[in-house]
Amino acid sequence: MKTITVRNVPPDIATALAAERRRRGLSLNRTVLALMREALGLANPRRRSNGLRRLAGTWTEADFRQFEEAVASFQAIDEDMWKCFDCVTKARVAFDEHFQEITRVGVLIL
Repeated sequence: MKTITVRNVPPDIATALAAERRRRGLSLNRTVLALMREALGLANPRRRSNGLRRLAGTWTEADFRQFEEAVASFQAIDEDMWKCFDCVTKARVAFDEHFQEITRVGVLIL
């Protein structure tokens, strides 16, 4: 194997390498080699996982139906809630208009 010496490493790179070394739990040499492999596209592709792969394809048809029934209400629009939202929006607009008038006049009247 070839030995390479790197000189004049800027402080920001040295700091980042030290942090990466600690994060990986490797020696500085192994960390630098791993980073070079990754940057050059020579690293073994590591399968990243969010932990959900084991769940994929495990639902039965009954499980799926139960889930669909449980979330069906999410598709419904609650008209009363939107009416309330509309009231809140109108109140906010009225408040903003009042506040602008207060700012213009410089007086707060309650």
